[in-house]
Amino acid sequence: MNKLFNIGIAERFSKSNWNEKFLESLNKKIEEGIHFSYEIINIDKSDWLEQIKPYNIIIWKSPWMGQLSNHYKEKIYFIKYFLKKETIPNLDTIWHFESKIAQHFLFKELNIKSPKTFLTFDYREAMEYINQCLYPQILKLSAGSGSNHVKMIKNKRQAKIEIKKHFTKTRTWAYLRKISDHQMFGSVYLQEFIPNNDSDLRITTIGDKYAFGFWRKNRKNDFRASGSGKIDFNRKVPEDMIKYCLDISKKLNFDSMAYDILFEDNKALITEISYGYNHEVIYNTPGYYENLSNNEINFKQGHYWPEYLWVEWLFEKFKIY
Repeated sequence: MNKLFNIGIAERFSKSNWNEKFLESLNKKIEEGIHFSYEIINIDKSDWLEQIKPYNIIIWKSPWMGQLSNHYKEKIYFIKYFLKKETIPNLDTIWHFESKIAQHFLFKELNIKSPKTFLTFDYREAMEYINQCLYPQILKLSAGSGSNHVKMIKNKRQAKIEIKKHFTKTRTWAYLRKISDHQMFGSVYLQEFIPNNDSDLRITTIGDKYAFGFWRKNRKNDFRASGSGKIDFNRKVPEDMIKYCLDISKKLNFDSMAYDILFEDNKALITEISYGYNHEVIYNTPGYYENLSNNEINFKQGHYWPEYLWVEWLFEKFKIY
């Protein structure tokens, strides 16, 4: 007899009813005769540690972006390493959330194709770089979604102004303490500008088996597509990019991940990744892609909530039958 899985569902996902869709998907599994149980819990309350004790698996999703999501990372770390319980999404999926710096470490170490990126915490190195790099450059803060905190730097003069802004507080502190520039703290994250892209490709994976794809058009008179709201569901999605993103998700043990992709001379470059995304946009795609056992990609037409495939992935991953 299979192990009885008791699943806890975090009550507070977001205003966009992720919770409701997870419940619908789990109830469908019960109707299919699969043996498990679930209950709704609230991991925001002071007694959250007591609440989660009975459960093997916790399904959760942060209702917050940015710094407010950090305490969820801390809890998922604690659940994994101290309570020895599973979460969906898991720690591998979320530890780099809202941190382009952490994502850069991944891209560089694993040779994931991405735009040339310069990241430094050294003020003098940053000033040296802007004296010799090619322009335009794209300046990004480590956190931010929807193209927030993303700016095009067109020349060395503008770059110098922006870098000094990033180090203003530490420069003042260093001056008062009579500390040299190289001992100041701050960071600069610059990416090369990839021209001739009027849109970007967004591929969202669930595990290493399911994926959705669509294109996002740039804002008017702008180089940025993220947050534009201009979605193109009709343009063909390259199947090789579906496979590539699924392979990355498998290698890095991601439960779900959205990949933002630009192209340079037909070469795909991943600019950033995030497990947080709008599930209604996913639902409006014409269907999803499934990675079959023979590594072939099958397209299933229709409208599907991603929560449905999250639950499918959970049951496959933990062999709940």
